[in-house]
Amino acid sequence: GRAFYLNQGFFNAKDIYDRWLGFVYLEDGTFVNLELVKQGYAFAYPYPPDVSKSDEFRQAETYARDNKLGLWGGICSITKLKGGREQTNPVN
Repeated sequence: GRAFYLNQGFFNAKDIYDRWLGFVYLEDGTFVNLELVKQGYAFAYPYPPDVSKSDEFRQAETYARDNKLGLWGGICSITKLKGGREQTNPVN
């Protein structure tokens, strides 16, 4: 395992599924949330109350899409839901 730091800013927030919200950093300063999006393993969804990194996440997702990384590499299909969010589905 590796040590990490969870930055929740001024918020002690959970989402509607009771998951903790925050930004994860490794000891070397790596911003884990951003790396997951940039490598194509996560969507760039803003979760209020802290949307301060939304632009960075959007840019990282665009990079992953343009370079066909992770989710965008053809290993799954992406479906847009009614609310505008996207979800992954396995490619058969």
